[in-house]
Amino acid sequence: MPNEWPASLSTSNQKASARVSLLQTKDSRSTISSLIIGGLPQIGLVWGGFQLQEPSCWLLVISLISVLSLIAWGMALHRMRAVRDTPTSKIVSAAQGYTELIGRGHAFTTSSLQGPLSNRPCLWYRYHVERKDSKNEWRIVESGESRDLFFLKDDTGLCLIDPIDANIDSNHYQQWKEFESERKSEAVLLHDDSLYAIGQFKTVSPASTGIAEDERLTRAAQEWAQTHQGSEACPSPPDINLLVKPQDGRLFLISNSPQAGVISDYSFGIRAHLTVFFISLAIDSWLLIHYGFL
Repeated sequence: MPNEWPASLSTSNQKASARVSLLQTKDSRSTISSLIIGGLPQIGLVWGGFQLQEPSCWLLVISLISVLSLIAWGMALHRMRAVRDTPTSKIVSAAQGYTELIGRGHAFTTSSLQGPLSNRPCLWYRYHVERKDSKNEWRIVESGESRDLFFLKDDTGLCLIDPIDANIDSNHYQQWKEFESERKSEAVLLHDDSLYAIGQFKTVSPASTGIAEDERLTRAAQEWAQTHQGSEACPSPPDINLLVKPQDGRLFLISNSPQAGVISDYSFGIRAHLTVFFISLAIDSWLLIHYGFL
């Protein structure tokens, strides 16, 4: 694959509809939340209802959809409020704790990370390879996600971002078919992308025991210390600013959309799920009356 997107991908990667459809994170709790907000369980229930074709089954299906939609509405509302209500900080003056940062993405190391399907240089990637099975249904046969740390840089300093367990939302997402029975999907964050990030901010010494508990961060701290050797007046390397997953389960989000775009996406989800909830209630009421369940 050349260092460009395949020629068959003529669709612009700037489309708002090209939000990352790949699983958002490996963390089970965040994965479930993202799936529910994305509406995948609700779509699966509708598919199941068409397979069963029984009024009593449809009553159960629609009831479950209404419950899931209400839950999804609450989750999307919670996330939107976190993005909207958390003040944006400059790195140099950011308080320790839950913090929102805006800047540009830069590589942490000189080694070049590339998307495994497109070979495009990037800061982060996630990909899926799917093939049709004997039932002509798409099945994931290969997938992966990069674990490399990268910098968010604003006009006051640098913050090292650990993408593990983050909800990563990228406009650089493409899906294409190389064969009729095989399709590939890849999302990336590119060098110098404008980044919005919200998570747990902390400033630590490269020798901190808190870093030593994480092998990846330990290696990063060692490289940071080697490339930022202090002077005679200040022999110790400077402290490292980190943005990581909050321990209390709050939203950990990295996006190359502006803050307004992130809020708009969640606002759309809030309205959509609330609409589905009320429609589901109306359909449930009709089923109860029409089929004499009441």
